[in-house]
Amino acid sequence: MKSYSVLFLSIMMIVTGCSLFLREPSPPPQELVEAMEQARENFDAVKRLPVYEKYAHNFQEAESELIHAENYLQDHLYEQANLSAQKSLEASQWILRQFYKDTIALSAQKAKDKIAAISDEDPGNPLQEFLPEINDILDYSEGIGNDQQEINITKILADFDKITKIEHTTQKT
Repeated sequence: MKSYSVLFLSIMMIVTGCSLFLREPSPPPQELVEAMEQARENFDAVKRLPVYEKYAHNFQEAESELIHAENYLQDHLYEQANLSAQKSLEASQWILRQFYKDTIALSAQKAKDKIAAISDEDPGNPLQEFLPEINDILDYSEGIGNDQQEINITKILADFDKITKIEHTTQKT
């Protein structure tokens, strides 16, 4: 009789132990969900810009850490997922800051200088209408360059479009 009790208890422990593994995993914490969204959004913005060649190492880091984060999330390894999402976000934001300073702001300064030279010869030149937008770009560049401002993805993409159009317009004259 005693051996049946031990056998019954053993079976119960096995069944109970198995049921622990069959339970639904807990949902990811809201903080992780937000970190993943932010990392994806920033990396998507990076992919829309011509940055790969200039910042290849950082691009690859942002991409691989995002992939790691998504894999960890799928495996319910939330702490690791959060760490990888933060690394991806940092790499993407570094690229966005650098691109803004190295490309957008530099182009804005060149356009401003060209408009100033043209305006010296032709004070009524309509290109001067671009100066407030150019000054806004240069001011934003200073703010994000000193890490005083948070990255605004929409602004970066819009300013890239603006400065591309301004450059095109100033090159025609």
